[in-house]
Amino acid sequence: MSPDDCNTTLTCALGEVCMTKQLKASDGHSEYIMTCEHRSICDGSNFGFGPQALLGKRQAMFDEETENGLEIHARQDRSVSIDCCYTDLCNMPISMTTTTTTTTENPTLAPTPRTTKRPAPISIHSTMGHIPTTSIYSNCNRDVAFLVDSSGSVGSANFNTALGFIKGVVAGLPIGPMGTLTSLMTFSTTPNINWYFNQLTSKQETTNALASVSYHSGGTRTDLALHSASTQLFTPEHGDRTHANNVVIVLTDGKSNMPSETVKQANALHIISHDVITVFVGTGPDMHELQTIATDQHHVFTVHDFHLLSSLQYQIHQLICSG
Repeated sequence: MSPDDCNTTLTCALGEVCMTKQLKASDGHSEYIMTCEHRSICDGSNFGFGPQALLGKRQAMFDEETENGLEIHARQDRSVSIDCCYTDLCNMPISMTTTTTTTTENPTLAPTPRTTKRPAPISIHSTMGHIPTTSIYSNCNRDVAFLVDSSGSVGSANFNTALGFIKGVVAGLPIGPMGTLTSLMTFSTTPNINWYFNQLTSKQETTNALASVSYHSGGTRTDLALHSASTQLFTPEHGDRTHANNVVIVLTDGKSNMPSETVKQANALHIISHDVITVFVGTGPDMHELQTIATDQHHVFTVHDFHLLSSLQYQIHQLICSG
């Protein structure tokens, strides 16, 4: 079925999370299954292990299907992608006015299945993702630097979707002088620093600043972005705090134009930050480069489309505040 045809809301049972399965046939058409799945199935689908773990989950899911179902999949030669998210209505298209596919459980109540009707969606794509209304963590003393790829292959529409994802991450953090402070840099052929840690000290200021970030097309000089983070962002004069852990989130859709220099700058950045997270969007990621930039393989995330970035928010929040 298409997401446009979904007309129910399901409350997931305790221990389950929201899942969207996309089945894509060789002729190009896609079908979607929006459902609940146990958290143990989803943990690992997009977390830290790249495409290999995702393929393993796909096979595990097929093993649970009927023999007839497997024959149908074989005949139609369909590929399957799996995306999980962990917050209420997180796979709801933002244009919806009432309800959509699934909601997570209320931890204070016993799980009770519930089905309600809602109007058909206007669009399945969300540029902002699910935005938490309150901070997920109250104790998260971090300096978080966002490095956002704005190269020509990204495009302005996907770039804005990436900013929406960052807005969702920021919404779940306790922004403030005693909590989390952020800085943001976009990069293409050259890096462009939008703000430093000591310039924005409230969530509202940060959200407003995200709305004014401009797209600058060009190459993919990831090495220059990493160097600027080390030498310009994480400095005392620009608000880097000695009592706050440094976190870097690099969001990109491609390989660096200068791979060897990128390795050098990544090593230098690891001295400053023990939590460097890479988020890759697209197909055919260079896992070696992504893991070289990141602290380790558990700090690497991949999704195949910018509109799926919101499915990573829960795991990103965990890495930022629980490390």
